[in-house]
Amino acid sequence: MAEREPHCPIPNTHRRLADAYKLWQLAATSYEDLDTFRMYLNALLEATRNITFMLQSEKAAIPNFDGWYPDWQETMGRDVALVWARDARNQVVHQGDLETHSTAHVRVQASWDEPPITAFDVPPHVPTTAIASRLAEQEIPEDVRRGGVLTVERRWVVDDLPNHELLDVFAHCLDILRQLVRAAHRCAGSAMDSVDDEQMHPVMTREMRTVTLNLRTNEILRADFREVKLVPDEETAKRYGPFPKGPPGTNDPLAWADYYMEMGRLMLVKDGFHTMIAFLFHDHQRPQMLSTMPEDQQGKYLFMQQVANTVQRTAATGLVFTAESWMAQADDVPPGKRPADVDTKLEMLTVTAVRADGGTRVLVSPFTHAENGEIVLGDVIETESGGELFLAPVLRVWGLPAPSDEETAAQWSAAGDAVVANADRIRSQ
Repeated sequence: MAEREPHCPIPNTHRRLADAYKLWQLAATSYEDLDTFRMYLNALLEATRNITFMLQSEKAAIPNFDGWYPDWQETMGRDVALVWARDARNQVVHQGDLETHSTAHVRVQASWDEPPITAFDVPPHVPTTAIASRLAEQEIPEDVRRGGVLTVERRWVVDDLPNHELLDVFAHCLDILRQLVRAAHRCAGSAMDSVDDEQMHPVMTREMRTVTLNLRTNEILRADFREVKLVPDEETAKRYGPFPKGPPGTNDPLAWADYYMEMGRLMLVKDGFHTMIAFLFHDHQRPQMLSTMPEDQQGKYLFMQQVANTVQRTAATGLVFTAESWMAQADDVPPGKRPADVDTKLEMLTVTAVRADGGTRVLVSPFTHAENGEIVLGDVIETESGGELFLAPVLRVWGLPAPSDEETAAQWSAAGDAVVANADRIRSQ
């Protein structure tokens, strides 16, 4: 955290808030260490309570404090998490440690369909990686093991809030207290330090407490995606040429689908391949771009879960997903195989745009490779549906139904004639 500026009207309160955030971060890094986690958790309870105590001790710096603060007290008194933290702090001070316990949510995934989830208590001293390795030793069907992943998400909870992860609860409490301290600065005629205000956003992401195991190799999968700036630099513009113009005055991902298809075709022709790119749309701000190049199907499962986690964490309201994909006739795909595994597959660049209200557009551009290795593009075809199955993790975040494998196959079959005809045309050129 930055040093308090000399004109800060409530420097001790500000310092206590910064201390609480540091303790939260230390607790997050100690998630697998029961004793250390408990120590920081107890200190965090004390620190959150001290923020309001210190604010009241510095009330002389805030004009009409006695008329301003009761409204905040009422607001905080209605917040379930803050009331719990207050009561838990009193318990720790007068009775002893919190009664916490560790749970594990286990998921085996070998398709985009809804995977089964099992939750159970786990010994707090057993590392999450050990839980995943032990479960992977169980009897698992060969086709699932060949293309699937096993995910173990660990959560610390208390009996009073069984459906809420503990550090998420504290992050919520700290966010409310940050708003209180920011309002106190305004009341005293001073702006809160912008660096602190931006840094004080603790999030215990699911990735931080989750282990994903590749069932085929028994290796732990690591996050392999990056967030990319959307503003093109000089080198990018030089490589791909003039960028197309997007639709003005709208943040609707469906309206942006054509733009991202045009951009994707430029990149595909120039590079000879296209990475998986997710553009996350939010109200009144620039889209967020996540990109990866997974090596196998397991990497795709991991990336899409990370995209879904980011959608949930940032409250994204829309998504445009661009990637290479493959299509093949159902009779050409042996059981246990995917279209990408057969020689008769059709290659396509696919752009799928979806909103949190269920609105969807799917654009497809078949392509082939000329003898000299260059990409030959077909026409852009808009299908009624068929591209949403891999977005199932995101759809679930939004409470939308995810199509099954069978439904998606039927939808692609309906659109297949136009795609096949287009692919045949470019192959004959």
